[in-house]
Amino acid sequence: MEKYKYCPHCSQPLEDDGSCPGCAYGHKRQQAKPPSQQPRLCAFNDHGEPCHQPGHLSQTTHGGGPWYCRNHFAQINGWPAWQAAAIDDSQEAVDERVNKLVPRLTGESEHAWSMRCRAYVLDFVRTQTTKKPDKRWARKILDREATGEDVPLQALDYARAVAADQPEPGANG
Repeated sequence: MEKYKYCPHCSQPLEDDGSCPGCAYGHKRQQAKPPSQQPRLCAFNDHGEPCHQPGHLSQTTHGGGPWYCRNHFAQINGWPAWQAAAIDDSQEAVDERVNKLVPRLTGESEHAWSMRCRAYVLDFVRTQTTKKPDKRWARKILDREATGEDVPLQALDYARAVAADQPEPGANG
């Protein structure tokens, strides 16, 4: 193999190792570094101490990472209530807390109890969402619009309907 004194591409003098300082001739390509952590583990790192929990929550919407465990996802998003709700209790401890809301009947099967719990939650959600709308909220939205502030169109339509005691826009009936 012939050794060049000058770069065959740009004619500059070559370094001792045969690489050219002016272009890419003779430079070895950098090998891709292997990832430093296993995929889908929590990416949270506390002063060099990584979390070893599985990462299943991400802020991205396209399926990429970084992935975080439930506790650290809540922490980086500033959701202390959700972080406090992340528990490692046994199933019996969870059942005990739920049993205070929906008491389990003697001899009731797991399935029957879980269906009663489900009905309780759905009924609770239904009562929370079917309350009469607050006219004070509607007035605040309409006042914000009157001062020239940008208000989402959906909120504005709903506020107008509430203020006028009309049915919700788009509601059938």
